[in-house]
Amino acid sequence: MAGDKLGVASSVEGIEWDAAGALSLAGRFFDLIVVRRSSSVSEDNQQDISSECLRASGRPVLIVPQEGSVRPTIGKRILLAWNGSREAALALQAGYPFLTTADHVTVALSETASKYAKVETLKSLDVEDLLKVHGLNYEIAEKRIPDAGAGADIVALAEATESDMIVMGSFGRSWLRNWALGSATSAAQAGARVPILTQH
Repeated sequence: MAGDKLGVASSVEGIEWDAAGALSLAGRFFDLIVVRRSSSVSEDNQQDISSECLRASGRPVLIVPQEGSVRPTIGKRILLAWNGSREAALALQAGYPFLTTADHVTVALSETASKYAKVETLKSLDVEDLLKVHGLNYEIAEKRIPDAGAGADIVALAEATESDMIVMGSFGRSWLRNWALGSATSAAQAGARVPILTQH
């Protein structure tokens, strides 16, 4: 098996029921779920597998593009999308094993990140302080990412910075706003040529 060749413990198990539900359940017993980009759909309920894993597993999910579009490296140059939300914080935490060993990290701040920047009873909070504690080699992108069209802008910045991985939070809006406005996560999945590490 491929995992054995890499020195990683691995096993294969077949299932006969809903793939999205089964993977979401099984994923709770592992550190990371890896799925192919959202063309994978569960036959039973037409549920997108990557989205279901994000919502139901409680684990970070690495969403890998289709074969033939993946860069030769993963995790050497990472784009970290940060808007200060709960989901962004979870993705950052999940991403540390990759971020701390990356050659370079570009941090893309959203236009709304400032609304999370201060807590009335505490000093001003800055994500850079957290990145410095972990010793990350990073730079802040000059242009902030607007909320409208954030997914496409994140993908474009990943291309411009030659990033081979994106770390970002997922589905920060309510289901109704996601339905009406679309989500940055879905848009990034659709356009990214690199793996996306995300958590909800």
